[in-house]
Amino acid sequence: YNLVRAVIYQAAQQAGAAPRSFSFTRVKRILKVYGAKIAAATTVEETERLVALMNHAIGQAKLYPRKKKRPAYPREIWHSAKPFPRRKAQS
Repeated sequence: YNLVRAVIYQAAQQAGAAPRSFSFTRVKRILKVYGAKIAAATTVEETERLVALMNHAIGQAKLYPRKKKRPAYPREIWHSAKPFPRRKAQS
C-alpha cells in the first residue's frame, strides 16, 4: 500500500496533478508487472529503461474526471414494523 501511494505521489508531482487523480488499482498492477522485470534486470541501463517505461505507464493511469457532481439525496427513514396483534385470550 505504502509503495503504491509513494509511486502515485511521485507521478503526481511529475504530472502536476493531484495524487487522487490516479487509479490505485491500475498503479498497483503496473508495479506488479514492472517490479519483477526491474528486479530481474541485469544492467543499469536496462533498469533505467524499465523504470522509464513504468513511469510512462503510471502517467497514463489517471482517472477520468466526473462529468458532474452527484446530487445529495435526503436520507430515507425506515418506518418501524407494526407490532404483532395481541393474542386472543382463550376461555
